[in-house]
Amino acid sequence: MSDVPLTPARIEAESTHSVDPPLPDRVAGTYVGDQHQEVQGDSPAAQIEKTRRRHEKEDYLARKVGGAWKGRGCLNGCYGRSGREGRQRRRFWMWICLAFWLVTILAVVLGVVLSRKLAVVSAPASSDASGSSATSSPDTTSSSDIPEKTSVWLNLTSFPPIPTGLATVVGADNSEAITGCVAPETLWSCSLPPEQQAANEPSDANQPTFIFQIQYDNNTRMLWDIPNGDAPTPSTSATTSTTSTATSAHSTSSTTSATSSAASATVTDDLTGSDPGRRLVRRDDTLYDTGIAPNPDPPSYDEMWFLGNWTDGIVSANKSGEPTPFYISFFTSLNDSAGANMLTDSSTTTKSKRAGIGAGDGSTGTLTDALPAPIVNADGTGAAAQLRPFPYQQPLRLFDRGLPTEHYGFYSYFNKTIYVSTMDNTSTVTSSNEGGVLETSAAWYATWTQTRFVVKIWTQKTTSSNARLIGGGGGASSSNTTSPGSFPYPITIGEDTHGGDLQLKQTFAYGVEANQVINTTLATTFVNNIGYGADVVNAAYPDGDLSWGGTDGGKGGCRCEWVNWVDADGNADETFG
Repeated sequence: MSDVPLTPARIEAESTHSVDPPLPDRVAGTYVGDQHQEVQGDSPAAQIEKTRRRHEKEDYLARKVGGAWKGRGCLNGCYGRSGREGRQRRRFWMWICLAFWLVTILAVVLGVVLSRKLAVVSAPASSDASGSSATSSPDTTSSSDIPEKTSVWLNLTSFPPIPTGLATVVGADNSEAITGCVAPETLWSCSLPPEQQAANEPSDANQPTFIFQIQYDNNTRMLWDIPNGDAPTPSTSATTSTTSTATSAHSTSSTTSATSSAASATVTDDLTGSDPGRRLVRRDDTLYDTGIAPNPDPPSYDEMWFLGNWTDGIVSANKSGEPTPFYISFFTSLNDSAGANMLTDSSTTTKSKRAGIGAGDGSTGTLTDALPAPIVNADGTGAAAQLRPFPYQQPLRLFDRGLPTEHYGFYSYFNKTIYVSTMDNTSTVTSSNEGGVLETSAAWYATWTQTRFVVKIWTQKTTSSNARLIGGGGGASSSNTTSPGSFPYPITIGEDTHGGDLQLKQTFAYGVEANQVINTTLATTFVNNIGYGADVVNAAYPDGDLSWGGTDGGKGGCRCEWVNWVDADGNADETFG
């Protein structure tokens, strides 16, 4: 056994070089690789061979792809048909899938690009320390050198289309002007002050120009989306009254020699709706996205529900509306702006601080101490009379979704002021005192604190009731400076004295000296009969019940209304509802 080799004996080659067996002869007329193309050239035989090889590769790849998941679980592969018919089917569905993905990609790209391609308006014009630019009438006569800034439609799936950007309402019809709630009636006006009427031409004095900008909050935090609360539950039964409701603590005139403790309220604060005697405190439970800073603060949810139910004629069960990512600002000039039309995470704003004015100290117990200080200029002269406010970045809400009365809207409060020559109850409104009198001819400077400024942008009226804009204008092709303006939707803008803070709501007047300086020692109050023409719901005086959510509801009292549209019969709208 020891002689048995462990491994087979090594076979020695007969020579140092091995010889491979000869290859079989290639069939005549066949070639490998690119030899076929070199030999055959572009002959029909070469083309047929190229096609055959391409089909062979295509079938191989198709079978490889179809069998990629074969044997995994219950999958047996998907090979499809073989031969010419299989190739045609595969090609057909490949082109269908390719077209589908191209259309999808194109739609996504266009949707993103076009939705963000919004007009960027210029930065807000600066004003001097005295606030002179803020008190001037809207600058529409000197804007011929300014390019037209048209609105840009924004279509979101959750809200009706809305035009963003700078827009105007020019030559709006003063469809309502009710002055019977006060005596003399000249204390309430729906016309521009005499000093501002020339700049408003060719429109009439009771057709002010409204300049505003709508912005879209595209911030990813979506802080605008605040859920609605519960409807207010009154602790008392419904009470209505048709009697005079005085919103002043006094109804008799008084002359004193005391020095007013707070006579330095500024013009800029009043323009946005701030109230003299009120310290504006931002609600701690309200946050806003970057670039959003409403001024004045929006009203409470409970009050919006109360006035929506009793005053504004909201039809749906949701009387307070629903939040939207849109904000609106009003300006005195086409040069002003609240910033970019679309606000994102990185947006910023250049809004100046506009705080309220305190009531001061050192009360002497006189009528002037009980009243807010008058709005004055730096030199002590009275500020320009104010027909309407210029609120900043007010949140728009959507009311009556899906109904014919569907609209975007908001309201805020401001101090309505007017110069008059007399407080005599026999004074009547004439063409000479429309909008008050010139400051140089005035004897009294009257103020309505907590006057409500209401805006409604109708989204269904042109379709549901065949309403049309005055003059058939509006839209991107319209001018910012000619009637009816560039805003494409029917809009209703109004003023009344419903709602408001009952602690701040007053009607009073200060005397005016011959040099236009406000006499803070001469003051009187007058009665605002908010029940004029209709019942008052939960009157603020003498015992308004705050469990209702608000006070002074109803549809009576003094009011103004401007519209840029008429109904199908050509009649102007005469109600807020």
